[in-house]
Amino acid sequence: MITKDEIEAKLKDTLSIKGQELHASDTSIFRTCRRRWYFSSPLQLNLEPAVPQKDLWLGTGVHLALADYYGASGSPTDAFDAWASIEIDRIKRDGFYSLGPEQEQKLTEQVDLGLGMLRHYEQIAPSLDKGLKVIAVEQEFRIPIGDFWIAGKADAIVEWDKALWLMEHKTARVIETVRLQLEEQPGVYLYGLQEMLGVPFAGVLYNFLRKKVPTVPQVLAAGGLSQNKSIDTTYEVYAAEIERLGLNAAAYQDMLLMLKDKGNNFFLRQAVRRSQDELDQIARRYEILSDEMLREHVNIYPNPHPILCKMCPFQAPCIAMSSGSDWKFILNANFRERPPKEEHVEAVADEEDWWSAF
Repeated sequence: MITKDEIEAKLKDTLSIKGQELHASDTSIFRTCRRRWYFSSPLQLNLEPAVPQKDLWLGTGVHLALADYYGASGSPTDAFDAWASIEIDRIKRDGFYSLGPEQEQKLTEQVDLGLGMLRHYEQIAPSLDKGLKVIAVEQEFRIPIGDFWIAGKADAIVEWDKALWLMEHKTARVIETVRLQLEEQPGVYLYGLQEMLGVPFAGVLYNFLRKKVPTVPQVLAAGGLSQNKSIDTTYEVYAAEIERLGLNAAAYQDMLLMLKDKGNNFFLRQAVRRSQDELDQIARRYEILSDEMLREHVNIYPNPHPILCKMCPFQAPCIAMSSGSDWKFILNANFRERPPKEEHVEAVADEEDWWSAF
C-alpha cells in the first residue's frame, strides 16, 4: 500500500508543471447549462453567491468536519461549529445586503442540524469504521490529459478489505444508491489518483449521512412513551429515553425489537467497484470536453430546465440577461468572486444535495 508521504511527493512533482486545470464540478456545470457555467466557472466570471445555498452550505461544513475527524482525530462538532461561526461572520461582513432575520434563522437551523448529525455520527462511526485505515484526507491530485490537467480534491484515501479505495462523504435528505455506478465525479477522482500514484484502486467507498437527527419519542399525557412504529429514530435513542424517564423497558419490548431489527438508517457505508474500462471512458470524454471548454470563443446559452432552474443560484441574473435587463447589477449586488484556491474549499456540490431539494 502507499503512504501519505509518498502521495504528497507524487503531487509535488505535478504541481511544478504549469498548465490549464479542469475540475469535475466545472465540467458537469458546463454540460448542464452553459450560462450557469459562464457565471460560475474559474475559466469565466468565477462567481458564487454572497449568501450560500443552505443545502450545499451544510454539505461543505460536514465535509470539513469529517476531514478533521479522520485526518486529525479532532471533534467533528467542534470543527463544524468553528467553521459555521466564521462563515456566518463572513456572510454578514461581505454581503452587499445585510443578512436578514429569515436568512440568518435558516443558517442557524442548518448549524443545529449539522451539529446534531455529527454528534450522532461520532457515536456510530467506530462500528462503521471497523477494518478501515485512513491514509489521507482532503487529498489533491493533478494529472495531464492532452493539453490540460485534471485536478481535484478527494475526501479521503482509505485502505479497506485489503485494497485502496476512494472514500466519498455524501449528505442527503434521502439516501439513494441507484445512481452510484454512474456518478462521474468519483470516477474522475479515481482515474486521477490512479494515474498520479501509479497504484490501482478498487473503487469508491461512499459514506452517507442523512440530513436528519433521530426523533426523540413523545412523552404521552397519560404517561409513558409513544409507541408509534413510524417514528424516525434509533434503538439507542428510544432506549436512552426509557432509561432517562425511569420507565419499565419490558413494556416497550415490541418497539425496541422493531428498532433493533431496522438498524440505524441515518448512515450508510456503500462500496462500489469501478472498472478500468469505465475510468478510461471518462478520461476520453474529458479530452473532448477540454476542446470545447478551453477554446478561445465558447458559445454561451441557457438550458432551461423545469427542475434544475429552481435550484440554480444564478436564476435571477439569468432571467435578467434573457429579458435585456441589468443582469450585471444583480451579479454585483448578490455574488462575489470565489476566493483563491488556498482559501476556498472546493465546492462540495454533491449531486444528492442538488436533487434532494425536490
